Amino acid sequence: MNEDLQLSKLSLKDLDNVIALQNKIIANLPDEQKYFTLHRSKEDFAKALSSSNLHMFGIYVGKTLVAQSILNFPEDGCPRDIPEFAKEYKNSEIAIYQAVLVDPDYRGMGLMKRMLQAREDMAAFCGKKIAICKIAAANHFSWKNALKHGMQIVSAGIDASGHEKLYLQKKLNTPAVKILSPQPRVLISLQHKNLSKLMYNMGKIGQIGIWDKENATLAYIPSKQNSFGPILKNCRQPAPGY
Repeated sequence: MNEDLQLSKLSLKDLDNVIALQNKIIANLPDEQKYFTLHRSKEDFAKALSSSNLHMFGIYVGKTLVAQSILNFPEDGCPRDIPEFAKEYKNSEIAIYQAVLVDPDYRGMGLMKRMLQAREDMAAFCGKKIAICKIAAANHFSWKNALKHGMQIVSAGIDASGHEKLYLQKKLNTPAVKILSPQPRVLISLQHKNLSKLMYNMGKIGQIGIWDKENATLAYIPSKQNSFGPILKNCRQPAPGY
């Protein structure tokens, strides 16, 4: 596709397009994947489009909205989304990435990457210390893009609906920590038959999941307190090279 893509900050005038894109995406998801996307009401999106601490970005092709996302700046002293994660930070130090939606007809064009960068730029500009998000372990497309953008999987849990979720973060306004190649790591094949379960288990014991550029795959770095052995032993198909 050669259409011009226009990235912009959305407002209430975009509300109908926002709803239409969400509905299209949910309708196109298989039943077992519909939980990947939280179904937000028109009132929810109207709040995001008009709130002083919620910001929505979108990408248009002509008059058609083909991608959208929410950036949440929680306020100190107020309840926040994902309260179980990043507790060591004040609300005002956190940027929460939410609701990235990409039209299935426009996938593979780097739109999620552009959404991530737009939110990171604004979060860093506003002095936030860390960006966080929560992604379903089975949502390989989303967490793969987040890892490629420099986010790291640092924890895991099961949400109220009973689904396995990964917690990701990226520190902002600080020099990137270079992870040296000789550091012990386990490369995980993206075709691993128990990939979601393995990622969930690694996150539960605090292993750090990163994107290994050299091998173009998921990798885990052991924490100081834990080794890889017990988790990999319980997986029927061992990770490559382990």
